[in-house]
Amino acid sequence: MLEEPGWFCKSLPMHKAATKLPPKLSHQWIDLMNLRMCRRIASKIRRNPDLMRIPKQNLRRWRRKLGYSAPAHHEWEMILNQNPTELVLKILTQNNDEGQRLRQSDPFVGILTEKERLAFLEMP
Repeated sequence: MLEEPGWFCKSLPMHKAATKLPPKLSHQWIDLMNLRMCRRIASKIRRNPDLMRIPKQNLRRWRRKLGYSAPAHHEWEMILNQNPTELVLKILTQNNDEGQRLRQSDPFVGILTEKERLAFLEMP
């Protein structure tokens, strides 16, 4: 079941008014930054659905390079092939253990430009 965004690790508010972040570079901080970046990716895809070709291309390229599909990549292939875009984006941005696990191997690299990615990383 997908959880509505709002809390991270049951203690960190996700809204912009949150003032306390986990210690920088801690596991919690990395997970939070990954969730925020995936939310930005999802927003960009909603504005330009043609970008959904990128994660599919990434998975095909990784499979060719490795000679097989890693279990996490196979799971993403199934998610991408069996669900409408909006559900895929909800899965990508779900704020729970499953979402956190899936984001650790998500194929959405290349959606954000280098400039967008660097600007994001400079945010507090």
